[in-house]
Amino acid sequence: MNNDCCLVDKHAMKKLFLIFLAFVSFQVFAQDNQNITLAYEYYNQGDREKALEMFDKLSANPANIPFIHERYLELMLGNLEYEKAEKYLLKQKNANPDNHQYWIDLGSLYYQQNQEDKMEAIFNELILVVQQDQNRTRFVATTLYNANFSKFAIQTYLSSREAINSDRAYAMDLATLYRLTNQKELMIEEYFNFLKGNPVNLNFVKDQLQNSLTEEEDLPKFRSWLIGKIQEDPNDPNYPEMLIWVNVQMKDFTQAFIQARAFDRRFQQEDSKVFETGVIAYQNEEYEQAEKFFQFYIDEFTSKQNYLMARLYLIQSKENSIKNKFPVATNQLKSLMADYNQLIKEIGYNNISFEAMINKSKLHAYYLDELDSAIYFLEQVLRFESASKNITAKAKIELGDILVIHGEPWESSLLYSQVEKANRSENIGFEAKLKNAKLSFYRGDFELSKSHLDILKEATTREIANDALDLSLLISDNMDYDSTYAALNIYSKADLAYFSNQKDRSLHLLDSLLEAYPNHPIEDESYLLKSKILLERGDFENAILNLNSILDLYPDDILADDALFQLGKIYEEQLEDYTKAMETYQRFLRDYPSSLYVEDVRRRFRFLRGDTNTSL
Repeated sequence: MNNDCCLVDKHAMKKLFLIFLAFVSFQVFAQDNQNITLAYEYYNQGDREKALEMFDKLSANPANIPFIHERYLELMLGNLEYEKAEKYLLKQKNANPDNHQYWIDLGSLYYQQNQEDKMEAIFNELILVVQQDQNRTRFVATTLYNANFSKFAIQTYLSSREAINSDRAYAMDLATLYRLTNQKELMIEEYFNFLKGNPVNLNFVKDQLQNSLTEEEDLPKFRSWLIGKIQEDPNDPNYPEMLIWVNVQMKDFTQAFIQARAFDRRFQQEDSKVFETGVIAYQNEEYEQAEKFFQFYIDEFTSKQNYLMARLYLIQSKENSIKNKFPVATNQLKSLMADYNQLIKEIGYNNISFEAMINKSKLHAYYLDELDSAIYFLEQVLRFESASKNITAKAKIELGDILVIHGEPWESSLLYSQVEKANRSENIGFEAKLKNAKLSFYRGDFELSKSHLDILKEATTREIANDALDLSLLISDNMDYDSTYAALNIYSKADLAYFSNQKDRSLHLLDSLLEAYPNHPIEDESYLLKSKILLERGDFENAILNLNSILDLYPDDILADDALFQLGKIYEEQLEDYTKAMETYQRFLRDYPSSLYVEDVRRRFRFLRGDTNTSL
């Protein structure tokens, strides 16, 4: 019995002792917690001496370290107490070897004291410690980079890659570090290393490269690198596909065509690179180049899924090539009618033939002065219930445009409103709203027009938003200057006459405007519209005179860069005076370096100069 009593007493005493320890620990913890809060208050109030004194005391308890470490170390270093800081960090590193932050802080301390041998030793030791563990490797590399030790961050990944015997490990991590440290060739190597195991991420890598290769020499160097890689490994499709992409970025569609053709012949994939790149050339308004892509596709791939679409694109490319050479050769456009008719006859009625009919209607309306034929074909398209929503919307917009010319603006407005209502959040819906805003402008209802335009300035496509902004600024500038809107009314009538293909009337109105309202804010707009009409007529000399009027009278105006860019294009594309074109483009780059056109101008200048290695 006595033994049992003693045993019970011992257990009771032990329990009481543990309770007592817990109580004391809680009291200590509570006291330390209050002191930590007080130390931070001193720190935040700028009393760094008192804060450091309290942190010194708190550091005696290891449990407090995670809560005070960063500020405590900062205060020691701020007081230049390097020996004390080193002693503290060594103690924490040895007590907590798995907390690699202490290692990195210690190495950083050595760096601040110019003790680079010690710094390298501690970092190299740390790299060896974590190299078998990928998670710890990533943590250490990220922390080293954030502490501005990018060289050791990269070394951390490379060491682990070798230790785990995986050549592709950390490819994206390394690519990111090389990008951040501007080591572009190594960055590219790692992106392709990543692609070898993740080929579906090719577009992601393209996006990363597009954001990274921003210097003038980057793309030409990358192109040379890719050509070398293709020679080393001709069976890897990533290299030639990326080479096509690089040529497209450089707008070198001649080389893009050669590479796309070789790619399709070698790899024979379902999706044709020739067709895909041809569409990009077409969207970039490189119509003569686009013709080569689509003609080759039609000749080589008669059974491919995009064969009919390629035929339509080919006709459209030829059409735009003709329309971009002034004065437009209408006899050549008439021959394209036969191509459209043949395509429609062969494939019957579907969305491709409906697109062809819409294009055909525009030729009838704007170039052959056959409005009734244009209206007939568009109404035909609208009768087909099988037409897609997008085709129907396109046909209604084109019919609305032609009815404006036909003198039926209310019918036009109704059609535009139908498209807008049916496609509220889509680009074609915004286009229809812009058409209605322009219609209000043509009618002289400037306030209504501006209210529509101000909404469209937030449109999703840059082209629509820019058009809306330009017209809105034109209206507001002239409404503020002249409350009668007299000059603006004449200009809007001239613009409508130009839209309606009544170019003589438009020129007459513009001349009367310039004579009646000299030095009016709308003067530069009038000269620009005149130059456009004269250019389309093939009167290049007078088109140039009007553009020079803008540059002489309004060199700092918002339209000055437009005028100079158009001037260069006339010399280059219409007159083929390449010396004059180069001089104009040089002037542009000097006078308007922030213009939206600057990249296009730079590309044109290099091409004319014959820079084949850094071209386009």
